Amino acid sequence: MACAVLVPLGVAIAAHRASEPEGLDAADLASLTPPAAATLSERMPGSPARAGGPPSRLFAPGSFGHSGAVRVRVVLPGEPLQLPIAFAGSTDSVLTQWIAFDGTRNEATSPFPSDGVLRAPSRPGAFWLVLSRAGIADTVADIALLVEYPMPNARATGINGYHLGRWPKSGGGTVPRGFIEVRERLSDFPLSPHLRLSDFVVHDQQDSYPKYLHVREALLDKIELVVAEVAQMRGLPASSVKLNVASGFRSPSHNGSLSNSASDSRHMYGDAADIAIDANNDGRLTEIDARLVAAAAEMVERKHPDLKGGIGLYFTPDGAGWPYVHIDVRGTRARWRGGRTRGATVDSLAPGTSFDTVGTPLPIAVTAVPPAPLAASATPVTAPSPAAPRRASPPEQAPVARAPQPVTPAPVTSPPVTSPATAAPRAPDEPFASAARKFRTARP
Repeated sequence: MACAVLVPLGVAIAAHRASEPEGLDAADLASLTPPAAATLSERMPGSPARAGGPPSRLFAPGSFGHSGAVRVRVVLPGEPLQLPIAFAGSTDSVLTQWIAFDGTRNEATSPFPSDGVLRAPSRPGAFWLVLSRAGIADTVADIALLVEYPMPNARATGINGYHLGRWPKSGGGTVPRGFIEVRERLSDFPLSPHLRLSDFVVHDQQDSYPKYLHVREALLDKIELVVAEVAQMRGLPASSVKLNVASGFRSPSHNGSLSNSASDSRHMYGDAADIAIDANNDGRLTEIDARLVAAAAEMVERKHPDLKGGIGLYFTPDGAGWPYVHIDVRGTRARWRGGRTRGATVDSLAPGTSFDTVGTPLPIAVTAVPPAPLAASATPVTAPSPAAPRRASPPEQAPVARAPQPVTPAPVTSPPVTSPATAAPRAPDEPFASAARKFRTARP
């Protein structure tokens, strides 16, 4: 008799939970990662049609960026948006609801608009869209919505007690209209297969959560395309490439505290990141890896001109750290090199210079006799030993205006180098300082 009562009751409860979308507890987040990049494409099969439920759907071409891997849209509260979904049937009687990732209250249900233009949730947070009809729900879990906190006013220097500082009036970027709130339980939230929110958090002295950041979808797209190019060089799938983001978003306050950082650094506008990849897969991060990553970024810009921007090739200061590449989507082309020796200044490269070949002469100081310190060569440089001093992650440094120099293999005099004993100390930033990070693999 007990079984006869409990079994139907359990079935009824399960059916109710399947048809009524709910918010997610933090403990559930780990099991709810979106599909891998391989399935995030324009060829994705539509959701199966269910009798009385929402119609079958497909994602329109370009829904996930050129890379097919960008899983998020970043918007402000109440902002109109049109998700790139095509339906195979009528959307009459279809209801929409934004459900929160973190278990907080969901938005109220509303009819699916006839023009397909939805309204973002009325409050900041991270959300999924749920479509339902006749009590049957279809969660659009392939793409998430990150709703930002709007900047309170033009004179504000922070949000909810979190200090950001003031953007320079002469800056070359658009001041962010809003900022993503990052709580500790959502810091691991995936933005794409290789990137997550924690990669773009400001590395300042404000240790408590929540934190606030801004990131552009185009930057996520470009980084994933660079990873794909590196994977193609290696003849391996992109999921095998390990990526480390040393510096993503920087608040003006934090950027100003960094030695030699550009006053209008692209990091302040959410469209720049400093990345390191073991591109030749030899288990070390060396100069050749940075050159390969820079070459991959060149190929990406060649294939996708709408993602053009800056590429900065940074070699390690003497005795510490790893080489890395600055990548941004500022909209105009810029190339530079820096970080070769302690105290060295950033060198702008001549217009038209590219990093798309490895081992051929670039306008970088080279000589047949190896006096120390030397500028870059194509010979791999071993990573520092564990006993090497901890290196702060070098901030982006603005290209210095110089007369264009012809690209020639002839020896060029190296720029003067400040002695390590007299070099100005660098302010702390997120370093490539611990081999324990192991350059994590892509999210499944």
